Amino acid sequence: MEKSIRTKLWRILIFLGLAWLYLALASSETIALAAQRLLGQNISLYNTSLVLILIVLSAVILLINLYSYSIFREVRYLLFTVLAMLLTTMYSLQLLERVERVISSPFSEIVLTQLNLIITIGMLIILVVKLFLVRRDIYSKLPLSQVPILLLTVAALLIILYFVMRNGVTFNNQWILGVLFLLIFSNFLGYLIKYVADSDRNAESILFVGIIHLATFVYPPFGDHQSEYIHLLANGLRVLSIAFMSHAFYKHLFRSYLGHMMEIDREREAYTTNLEELVEERTQELMVFNQTLEEEIDSAKELQKSMMPARDISYRGVSFISENVACDKMSGDFFDIYDIDEHRVGMYILDVSGHGINAALMNIYCYHYIRSTSPLVKRYLGDKPSRNLLHLYEEFNKMGFPDEMHIVLLIAAYDMRSKRLTYCSGGLNGEPLVVHRSGEISRLNQSSGFPIIKMGSFFQPEYVDASIDLGPGDRIIFYTDGLVDERQPFDMMEEDLIELMLSFANQPLSELHEAIMNRIEPFRSELVDDVSFFIMEVGE
Repeated sequence: MEKSIRTKLWRILIFLGLAWLYLALASSETIALAAQRLLGQNISLYNTSLVLILIVLSAVILLINLYSYSIFREVRYLLFTVLAMLLTTMYSLQLLERVERVISSPFSEIVLTQLNLIITIGMLIILVVKLFLVRRDIYSKLPLSQVPILLLTVAALLIILYFVMRNGVTFNNQWILGVLFLLIFSNFLGYLIKYVADSDRNAESILFVGIIHLATFVYPPFGDHQSEYIHLLANGLRVLSIAFMSHAFYKHLFRSYLGHMMEIDREREAYTTNLEELVEERTQELMVFNQTLEEEIDSAKELQKSMMPARDISYRGVSFISENVACDKMSGDFFDIYDIDEHRVGMYILDVSGHGINAALMNIYCYHYIRSTSPLVKRYLGDKPSRNLLHLYEEFNKMGFPDEMHIVLLIAAYDMRSKRLTYCSGGLNGEPLVVHRSGEISRLNQSSGFPIIKMGSFFQPEYVDASIDLGPGDRIIFYTDGLVDERQPFDMMEEDLIELMLSFANQPLSELHEAIMNRIEPFRSELVDDVSFFIMEVGE
């Protein structure tokens, strides 16, 4: 530890020694005369070349920090980018001063001197901000595409400042110099402590640049006429210090990038090493989740089935047999058979768009609506199914269901005293078939209402009731389109269904049901749509 501190102190002494060497050489008239005889008229050209090198090196520092900001997005790199731009501007102004000595230019030496002072103060303020406020890695939200705008804004402010000073506005040089030396002292002390305590290479390079520039600023005093020999000495040392700084920034970028890549490699290696364990762990989690989901779906399936009527139902004057076969875990088809009062039986069958859980949830909504104890619903349950459909349409449009979801259904009520069936269709896509005891075939097609769909803001449908008188032994099969869908693997069309109904007209309902299921059962796992139906038979 002590050896490291001694090394750092030796480096600082070397920096101070170079500054002292400059002061000694600059104040020696003998050496100045010897240099002028040796270099002759080329000394001015050498000076101009050194200034150009300074501009290039400061631009390199700007690009290094801009690239660092593009990778790490840290505020310190953004501050150093602005600092490097100001440094480049200051050296460019020195080049303009040299040009002014050769050709006529609009740049006043006094204005350029004051502008140099303002730029120097700006750089020192940035260094103080970096030293005291940006002590940790702080990430900036400024997009990379906006950085050029920031730099152009700084340039625009400098141009405005130049024109203000050119128009005769001057600053109190004593006040400026007081602020300048206060900032120099703060930066020198702060970066000295930072370098010794943290071994920060950037702090070391800033110290070196600061010491050299302070020495060249102090002697001869800033703004006094300087010989080409003194300019040569100053610019030579400045090139050395700026080259040292650019090298320090480059090494810092290289180390940071290398550390960043090594960290990524370590993470990748750790991930690769543990990949098999991670995959196994995730697989187990997915299996547990899938098992839980399957159990929940099975529970929902049982709940849905519990809401459906029993397969065989008998009333005093009518009997039913029914079946529901889902192509998925849960069915999008639903039906219900229930007693309205002592003499009437209600029934409905519906098909929700799609199938699965969403469709099953819609079934539950319809079930609770139609089975509602609301006086409005109960009032028209047996006499006017059309009013129930209209009310369902209106309530459906008030809900927040997806726009693409819709329901097709048919609601009916059978009066066992008059043997009259009253029904209303809400766009059911399979017309119930009526097989009379006489063998005559008819359909419940006198009501073809509008589906329950999200169009309440644009359209108000009209639902119309229809009725049919039935006799003893008459049968009606209510079904969804999955029973006669040509895409289904069991290949049953409406003609096949009629043939089965006629073939088993004199057989019990259970045998007709079995005959239909015998066509479906071998293909249960291959269904493309849900299959639902129930058969009603009028008693004597």
